[in-house]
Formats: sequence, C-alpha cells, structure tokens
Amino acid sequence: MTKSIYDQLNASGTIAKQRFVETFSGDALDTDRWHTGNSTGGTVTMADEADGGIKIDTGGTQVRTEINFNNKRNFDSQASGCIWVAKTGQTTNTELLFGLSDNNAVASGDVAFVEQHTSNSSNWRLNESFSQWVDTSLTIDTNFHVFKLLLSSSNVTLSIDGVLSGTGFATSSAGVNADKLQPELHLHDLSATTNTAQVRYCEVFNT
Repeated sequence: MTKSIYDQLNASGTIAKQRFVETFSGDALDTDRWHTGNSTGGTVTMADEADGGIKIDTGGTQVRTEINFNNKRNFDSQASGCIWVAKTGQTTNTELLFGLSDNNAVASGDVAFVEQHTSNSSNWRLNESFSQWVDTSLTIDTNFHVFKLLLSSSNVTLSIDGVLSGTGFATSSAGVNADKLQPELHLHDLSATTNTAQVRYCEVFNT
C-alpha cells in the first residue's frame, strides 16, 4: 500500500527526475523563474489574446531579445528533453531559437535548439551545438506548433506536432557535450523591422 502522492507517481525505490513546467499565464512574465537581463533590447510581455502566452518583441532595431534561467542549469545534456508550444510572428528576416543551452551567450557553447533562420532555410530545423544543422520538411509558418527535443549522449532528435518520422522530424547523430543545461528562448531580427515570437507552454525534464 502506498502512503504518499510521491509513491503513487513514482516506481518503488526510484528518485523522481527533475522537471519544470511553465504555462505562461497571468498578467506578466514570472521573473522569479525567468531572466531577461541579457537581452540587448526589445520587450517581453503577455500577449493580448486568448491563450497567447508571452510575446517577445525586438522593437524593430536589429536587437536580440531572450529569456532563460540566468545560468541556473538543472538539466542533463546526456539525458533530458524539452517541449515548447510556440510560434513565430513572421517568416522573413528572423532568427528564432528555443530549446536548451549551457549558458546565456546563445551563440556559443553546447546547445540543442529548434531554429528558424530565414537567411539559411525556409523550414524549421534542428540546431545542435552550433556545429550541425538539420532541416525538417516542415515549412515555417506563423501557427502555433508543438516542438519536442530529446537529448542523449549519442544523438539529439526533434519532432514537431508529434510527428516522429517524415515531415517535421530531424535528428543529429552527434550528442551534446556533458554540460548542464537551462531552457532558452532567443529572438534576433535580421533587419530593422519589428520581429515577434510567442510561447504558451514550456516543459523541461531529465529522463
């Protein structure tokens, strides 16, 4: 007979893995969790629409706007995953990255990201440690999608809207190095136009 909620949710003798869930609800970003201090401009606000989540806005001045855990890294690069429900506000002149990173300097280090980079591809793609990029066959649009990354010592996989093969799937044969990771969302406009992105769900977990 189990004696606690913990025992009911976890197999006997096991320790629960680290897990984080964010629904981006309320009237403002929870700054007890999320850090925006490394942004070089733009704004992070709640979207003024039903179930719109947070809205990242670069402000049209070719800046980078991001949120992360300010290097509080609780997740294992060799055995973890993340789910983001997100969308981009445009299909041109944009670099949008969301996933897991080992530091706040998003352009370096060990990372596993979903990437929209319209100068390089018209499709969503997997970015692994800024050393390997793998296109999915899903063309970038402005709809919400469910993006799931799974990391192990041997590979990184990306599925979109639950598709594990064919459209929306990418895999990297190289695994991310053995560093701890944090969730990261990063938006960079590639021209002097306002770029936006929205996220309404983020889940990160050790496996």
